[in-house]
Amino acid sequence: MATDQVKTGFGGATGNKGGVGIRLRLFSSSLCFVCSHFAAGQHQIAERNSDFKEIGRKLFNSIGKSLSSHDYVFWCGDFNYRIDLDIDVVKQLVAEENWEMLLNYDQLTVQKKEDHAFSKYLEGPINFAPTYKYDINSDDYDTSEKSRIPAWTDRVLFRKRHPTTAEEKESGELNYGEILFYGRAELKTSDHRPVLGEFKIDILKVDTEKRNQVFRSVIEKIGPLDATVIIQEQSELSGLGETSIFDEAYVQEILGKLNNEIGEIVLARFGEDNMRVTFKDGGLAMKIANIGYIDVMEKRFKVTLKTPTWTDLVEEEVQYGVSNTVSLLEGVKQLDIDDLNEYDLSKVSRPSSPTDSEGSLSIGNSVAPARPPPPAASKTTNGETVSAAKAVQVDFFSFSFI
Repeated sequence: MATDQVKTGFGGATGNKGGVGIRLRLFSSSLCFVCSHFAAGQHQIAERNSDFKEIGRKLFNSIGKSLSSHDYVFWCGDFNYRIDLDIDVVKQLVAEENWEMLLNYDQLTVQKKEDHAFSKYLEGPINFAPTYKYDINSDDYDTSEKSRIPAWTDRVLFRKRHPTTAEEKESGELNYGEILFYGRAELKTSDHRPVLGEFKIDILKVDTEKRNQVFRSVIEKIGPLDATVIIQEQSELSGLGETSIFDEAYVQEILGKLNNEIGEIVLARFGEDNMRVTFKDGGLAMKIANIGYIDVMEKRFKVTLKTPTWTDLVEEEVQYGVSNTVSLLEGVKQLDIDDLNEYDLSKVSRPSSPTDSEGSLSIGNSVAPARPPPPAASKTTNGETVSAAKAVQVDFFSFSFI
């Protein structure tokens, strides 16, 4: 898990505008959550687009990551995009609940279509009134001298960048999952109404047994890291010659044969009763070690790996890099996706739905109600993406802001 921030206020000098992000890995999928506050003002569209691009370009660069390196990106905030209509016209269309007409003049919708901002991000259906700007503790839009035009400044968008199932990989089409809810809550302590999004997405989960099998097969093909074999005299093929492996004739003959028949040798040295030969790579050492011997000048020499347990040593080193994070709090129950139906999600606090957020959204073949009851927890497997991974569904992500 990591966090980062990007300032965009006053040319990047202050943090009154900008974005904050948190990235994490859930099982084997990477997720990034970004919350931003873009430039204000009815006509500052270019500045808002610039804020979007600047945050997207800089976020997590300090750790060698970017937004595009994550499987999912969820981006919410006060984007400050306005509606380009006269205030009286906007209020009349709001009263008529003519969201479609209003969206034709919504700056963010237009900028998305023109590929200036959030061009490949998805957003739920907007079937609710503009969330800005209200008199605090009131249902009235701004009655101050500035009398701002109502707008959907507060949004939640998301993007999927990499396939999570074999079907997606084969077809080249991403399955974004489902938007279970997209709407606003009637909290009146701010001049904005908070916007909430609830999503059901596929998450990759590695099959550790298969992964270990794949890993071991790969490192066995690569060969030992030291790429070194030990050559010892085993027996005479004929006669009882007294010649030693240390004799110059045998050394030259052995090295020549290994170099011609196996591969490039980078180093040869002697032990007490053996010769140690290091090849250019571990695969060459494995090749001759699998043969087990070499015949030279009527003598047979045994060939063994200098480090026969090298696979165990490599696996041990890999374990040093495995996350050993423990909970900061004792007695915390760990949430296991495989046993999700053991959790009573109905007890999770959920804000009430406003009456003006009726509507539905269809993604793929699924139709999501505007505000369903807590989704039934289920264990779902959508197939293997690679030999050591499978997809599991996660349906408890919920985002909101004020």
